[in-house]
Amino acid sequence: MRIFPVYYLLLIILAIFNLVGIRESFWWHFFYLSNFYFWQHGAFEGALSHLWSLSVEEQFYLIWPAIIFFVPIKHLKNLLLITIVFAVLFRYYTITPINSMGGILMPGSLDSFSLGALLAYGRLFSPNWYQRYLNNRNII
Repeated sequence: MRIFPVYYLLLIILAIFNLVGIRESFWWHFFYLSNFYFWQHGAFEGALSHLWSLSVEEQFYLIWPAIIFFVPIKHLKNLLLITIVFAVLFRYYTITPINSMGGILMPGSLDSFSLGALLAYGRLFSPNWYQRYLNNRNII
């Protein structure tokens, strides 16, 4: 949320001066769809290629709470494990010799988000397991 003002200010300034050729892709970036833009073109283009990760993050933040809200807690761990497997399979089927950009789409990044959520799940619902995990890793 804190990045919105700076992000949109950057986009507007770049569009006004047409720096880095942003006018062709402005609306993709404006609606946090940069990752779809680069995927559609099959390559990162220009100085704004790093915006794909912000797009993935915002897409995740829009979709994930709705999923979590409707999934009963007793099924949450299974959902997290399924999304990890799904993300790996998604990347496997969307990354091709013609277009290797499938990993920058939000479903292809779900394994990272789900691994973090799985650690949070362990902390909240299985504190003994989580503490043993941390102790075995000499983290604490």
